[in-house]
Amino acid sequence: FGKENRIGTYVQGEWSLLPSVNIIGGFRYDLHTQINPTYSPRLAVVFTPVAGHTVRAQASVAYRPPTLFETYEDVRVNPLASNPFFPISNPVLGSRNLHPERILSYELGYQGWLYRHRIRVRADVFYNRGTDLIGLQSTPIMVTAVNTGRTEIYGGEAGVEFQATSWLTGFANYSFQDIARN
Repeated sequence: FGKENRIGTYVQGEWSLLPSVNIIGGFRYDLHTQINPTYSPRLAVVFTPVAGHTVRAQASVAYRPPTLFETYEDVRVNPLASNPFFPISNPVLGSRNLHPERILSYELGYQGWLYRHRIRVRADVFYNRGTDLIGLQSTPIMVTAVNTGRTEIYGGEAGVEFQATSWLTGFANYSFQDIARN
């Protein structure tokens, strides 16, 4: 039996430094019965050099607390019930000592409208770094949920949308990402 309580609050504000520069800031505070409180800041700068064209840069931090399954899992296998020819007797156990997964994200994007808003082009690139990933660790006597390491994810996306007539629109999109686990 497992039980958890969660509560979170989020505030966001937007400030216009210049007619062409907006700053958007956000802050999230989470309480969770299994982990220490987490703070998740977010900051974005939106630059509009000319009407219909924007460049956005953003950085943020986020957390994923362990699930009830990862914390309280307790699966004990009867060796003869699973397979009498290849018995598995290792229990699978959760852990109450897990840290939340943390992700640090950076993004840079462009969006522009052309030909009287009939064509929209956009491109984004990103880099994410995750730490304290939650996974399973196997030993000769048991399988346990543990914080296993980190990952780096980067990639991008580009697309174009167009309005051919008042009733027909189309789009094309390309995305790429690469994941490296450390």
